Amino acid sequence: MIRTQGETVAASNLDVKAAVDALAGFVETSGQTLTIKLTPFGKLPMLQLIDVLNNEPIIALAQFRIEASTGL
Repeated sequence: MIRTQGETVAASNLDVKAAVDALAGFVETSGQTLTIKLTPFGKLPMLQLIDVLNNEPIIALAQFRIEASTGL
């Protein structure tokens, strides 16, 4: 289900695909850790970001480079 829903979001943001794959792998295998790193592409006013997160979370994610990994 995570991968299926993630495909919709990944169509607009390629970084999301790696995060979705890492999240799905994390859920599938017990005993792992999940690390997600968000790096903004530029300055983001906090109040504006919170507003966008509440209304259009996909647009908010597009403001970040997303790196995700799993490990033991």
